[in-house]
Amino acid sequence: MCSIGTRSAPPAPPPEAIDDSNGGGDGSIRLISMSREKRSAHASLWVWQYESQEAHLDDDDGYILDGDLARARHVRDWTGDLAPSGWFGMLPGRTLGAYVSDSLEALVLLRYQLDTSELKRALVGKQVLIVDEILLSPSIPDRLRAMVHAIVLQQLVALGAFHDMTVAFWEDFDI
Repeated sequence: MCSIGTRSAPPAPPPEAIDDSNGGGDGSIRLISMSREKRSAHASLWVWQYESQEAHLDDDDGYILDGDLARARHVRDWTGDLAPSGWFGMLPGRTLGAYVSDSLEALVLLRYQLDTSELKRALVGKQVLIVDEILLSPSIPDRLRAMVHAIVLQQLVALGAFHDMTVAFWEDFDI
């Protein structure tokens, strides 16, 4: 029997696809790290889909995509994962994919900064988790978009609480 202290290798990261016995998953949202290339591929596809949707909408059709195309372009071109940030520049930004069952429903851009809200937090190297962008999939119906966005926000706040990090959103900086 192998004890936790004598493991021969670190535990593997969580798989991107979980095969449930019923084949459908439990419907919860999982946040999984994603490579820069995979993010760029998904965001490029979503840019094309948002462009196609906007091309088919007339002014009389009502709902315009409210900046989703601009957000998709920002996610596709984001370079926050190239430059180190965070604790003495040692934590690069990263992308998380929000999955429901096996389907990618959102892309989340994160980066880190030293938490200087209190001297004690700064001295022990605590970080602020900054959410640069949340981009929802174009396939999410209009009636569900606000709910999916809220659930992703809840997951991000829970992630920050788990790591004892303050979570901030780029919109909060009012720049």
